[in-house]
Parts: sequence; C-alpha cells; structure tokens
Amino acid sequence: MKPLIVFLGLLFTSTLAFSQSSLLGRNIFSEGSFDIFGESRLLPIGWNLPDKHDRPWQAGFRAEIVRGESGTRELRIVSPDSTGFTGANARLTLPENIERLRVSYRILAKNIEIGEENPGGNGAGVFLRFLDESGKPLPALGWVAGMIVATNTEWSEREQIYSVPAAAKELTIEVIFRNATGEIRVDDIEVVPVSMSE
Repeated sequence: MKPLIVFLGLLFTSTLAFSQSSLLGRNIFSEGSFDIFGESRLLPIGWNLPDKHDRPWQAGFRAEIVRGESGTRELRIVSPDSTGFTGANARLTLPENIERLRVSYRILAKNIEIGEENPGGNGAGVFLRFLDESGKPLPALGWVAGMIVATNTEWSEREQIYSVPAAAKELTIEVIFRNATGEIRVDDIEVVPVSMSE
C-alpha cells in the first residue's frame, strides 16, 4: 500500500508542477479583449465602467465599449476636463506562486492635452493594484513611465514586467485617463506570468 501512496503523491506533485509551468508565457486575462459578454450584452464580463449615474459621466467623461475599424471591441474613453479622471477596471484572481508578470496593452490616443496644473505622470495608461486575501490593496505601484501615454499616437503597444508581492491573491487592472483631455482607445490587455516559484 505504501508504494501506491508514494506513487500517487509523486503523480500529484508532478501534475501540479506541470499545471503551474503551463501558465508561463500564457495570457491569464481573457477579458482583456473586451469581447466576452454576459447576458446583458452591455458590459464585457469582469469589467466595471462608470454609467450615467456616476459623477464622471455627468461631468462629460465617457467610458464605453465600441466597435473598432477591424470589427473587434475596444474600450473608448473620452475626457473633456484636464482636472479630473475616469476609467474602467477589472479584477483577476492570481494563480499561486507567480513571481513576475508581463502586462501589455494596445492604445490609440488623439487630441491629447495634459493639464497645466498637474503635468507630471498624467495622461492615459494601465494601472495595477495588487490585493491580499481579504481584498485589501497592497502598497500601490504608482504610474509606471513605460505604461503611460501623454501624447497623440496611432495604435501602439506598451509593456512592463511587474514583481508580484508574496501576499498578493488578486490583481485589479485599471485603465485610467486622468488630468488630460482627448480620446483614447484601448484593446488587447494581456497578463502573462513570466516566472513562478517552486
């Protein structure tokens, strides 16, 4: 009986190791294309957007899902005010033992003007917030320079590697447009594990 127990234990361990290693290099955030909808057909599954009852909407900000020229869905954010912000967010449960993540997204930006009062670190970008098992935010990462767009651009890609805090169980992905006016479109947000612990 003991050899069987040992064999099953080794099998479980090797299967777990295989399943974890199979995550490396693969996108674990399928909602980043904005194409997966629930029954309402109004919002992509997993995403929260301000609606007409929220203060940003009433101030003229818009965050909505639209069809792009290629026919795929995109997140479109319009900002009329260089002293405010709006955006959209989604939450992702992190697989265990992830040490580092590569986060990337595509963005188009036009008519961008940064507010004079807050010129540093403003514009549009993807902001990450790691959460512990109780849902409490861990120390914020802040804006990462390589992930911010502060000028007009045709479709381009931004990418950054992030270290995952040991206590992190979830990840909030926020697309934010702040202290600037203009319009952005965002698509193909990916979260890819690049290293995992044993």
